[in-house]
Amino acid sequence: MRRKMDSRLQNGDYVLEGTGIQTIVDVDALIQSLYLSLVIPRGSFSLNEELGSNILKLKAGALKNFKFEFERILREVFFDFNDVMLQRIRYVDEEERITAQIDVLVDEEVRTLDFEFAKGG
Repeated sequence: MRRKMDSRLQNGDYVLEGTGIQTIVDVDALIQSLYLSLVIPRGSFSLNEELGSNILKLKAGALKNFKFEFERILREVFFDFNDVMLQRIRYVDEEERITAQIDVLVDEEVRTLDFEFAKGG
């Protein structure tokens, strides 16, 4: 895995540590970069309009249709992450929402990313 370093983000803000911004490296930085690539709306970053995805625009409805679209978007985003392998996707189909959990493998370490999509308007 190539070395990667980034500033830690939490709830859209930098995490402060002492007199500066907390940094993260390697697996943590790569997972944060993957997560941001999934949740930043595609076209919203003027310096790179290809950054991001439309995953948060998905409408939870019939699980079969939702899974197809969710996995299509994941494939698009994962194409740019050679050091990350998608291991497993789990879906929980409840009355008011669909929850999707994806397990990713980075440098022999498995991490889980959670996404929740409300049903209805």
